[in-house]
Amino acid sequence: MEGEKMEAELIRHVAESCRHFVRESDRLCKDFGKSAAEEYLDRVEEDTRLLISSSRVRMMLLQVLDQQREELQLSPRASNSGTIPSSTVVTCSDATVIYPVTIFSGRVYREAIERCWVGEEVSIAREVGNPRDPRAVAIISTRDEVIGRMPRDHWLVCAIYDEGQGCDASLIRMRLDVEDAISLVIGVTLRSDTGVVTRKYRE
Repeated sequence: MEGEKMEAELIRHVAESCRHFVRESDRLCKDFGKSAAEEYLDRVEEDTRLLISSSRVRMMLLQVLDQQREELQLSPRASNSGTIPSSTVVTCSDATVIYPVTIFSGRVYREAIERCWVGEEVSIAREVGNPRDPRAVAIISTRDEVIGRMPRDHWLVCAIYDEGQGCDASLIRMRLDVEDAISLVIGVTLRSDTGVVTRKYRE
């Protein structure tokens, strides 16, 4: 239990570091070009691999770096065969499989998303009574605020409604700098041993 508390505290500290990495690489790319941003992200990745012992925290940081490379249209490091691509699943040392799920959220959720942080645990809930979608799946923050909803044809909707899968999830990345194109990346672990979270629809 004490170890879990320490890791949660570490994740909170790392969340601010992630925001700094994104801001700094954006600035370097804008002011000095892509090569400067690439060099900076490469250094951060090397430090992450050397210094971070927690597999969960290391995975989160590498996901952020990989996503930032995609955002800035940089090339992945060829020498790093261990780099975690955002489009594939991640298997941690304890055999837990994490699926990176990207969703695009609307401006109606912006204020709620701005209160979130990278590494925050979120709930993936079957939303009962949604008049627009009878198979709605909502992403809920720790403050019980909806920060997005899954597309109707997403595989996770089928896993929840058709297979009865529960899941654990946390925020890996948030992109808020474009008014109408808010993007979230959520790390999802399916859990067949837990029930599906259900939440009543609210306007």
